[in-house]
Amino acid sequence: MSVHLISAMLLNVIREIPSLPARVRALWSGEFRDARLILEQDGTLRYFAVSAALQQGVVRGALVFAGVTASALVTLGATTIALHWQRTQLERTQLEVRQALAGIDGTLDYHGTEAASADHSLTALAQQVTARDRELRQLVTSVTSGLNNSNAQIRSRLSHSGLDEDAINMIQRASPAGGVSVSVADRALRDPLLSVGFSSASATNLMLRTVLNALPTGLPGYALEATSGFGVRIHPVTGDLRMHKGVDFISLADDTVRTVKPGRVVMAGVYPEYGNVVVIEHDRGVQTLYGHLRRIDVRVGDTVTRDQPIGLIGATGLTTGKHLHYEVSIGGVAFDPLELLQVVRDVQ
Repeated sequence: MSVHLISAMLLNVIREIPSLPARVRALWSGEFRDARLILEQDGTLRYFAVSAALQQGVVRGALVFAGVTASALVTLGATTIALHWQRTQLERTQLEVRQALAGIDGTLDYHGTEAASADHSLTALAQQVTARDRELRQLVTSVTSGLNNSNAQIRSRLSHSGLDEDAINMIQRASPAGGVSVSVADRALRDPLLSVGFSSASATNLMLRTVLNALPTGLPGYALEATSGFGVRIHPVTGDLRMHKGVDFISLADDTVRTVKPGRVVMAGVYPEYGNVVVIEHDRGVQTLYGHLRRIDVRVGDTVTRDQPIGLIGATGLTTGKHLHYEVSIGGVAFDPLELLQVVRDVQ
């Protein structure tokens, strides 16, 4: 049914609207009389009685049907007109888009050569968008591959230093001193372009670099020389076979002992084996210990910065001479400080 035909029907209905209520009321409440119909068939007369109630019921039913039909026609007409208006608006919008893409300031013939030029521009734009999307996906794939390679190398170096999965997981789960922030990987999960392999590789890389950032990045002083490494050894005083949980250093110039990372002093006093000792708690469960000190310059509860002096190298405790015993522990488990430092330097 065309828009013009429906419009014409609506106009006819509208013209009759003023007189419709009176006519409907008259028919609805009109008086009817009993009637008889006489039909002749093959010379035989037949009589049919039509009661007033039946006549009234038929008329009222016809009025109801007519009202429903009229309402349906009005609704259909209004819907058709609305759809036609929306289609016109859509065509106008498309026309404006074509004009913008074609760079035309004047009126654009929808079916002319200028429209064809605009369609060509729109197609070219779509091709450019598709090509850029392909380039972005290739870039994401390349970056993801690079992240996976970097993750494998970092894991290999951490494993070589002695850090097991328990220590890595403990550092990763521990909250940083400044609180937890939303990571790049968390945001990537909400981006369809990045939520396939990139988010997993990025999350793993972020976790591994969190571990690296938690590790000490320097030595506990200047001009130090290692004299005894990490591992099982014969104790120089007792002669017993023991696990040496740190590294011993002697000073070639300055006896000042300095912190390797910012943190908080959790112990500053005398320990039977290590003599004067300082223990500092750093971010994410990492602790450092400085033993055999001649003098302690910090107190429990002090907040220290990196390279801050905390005492002097000495010979207190169970020792054969002046030196610094330096330990790094994660969750109470000691690891080789020099291996951890080498991992951090290699990755950096």
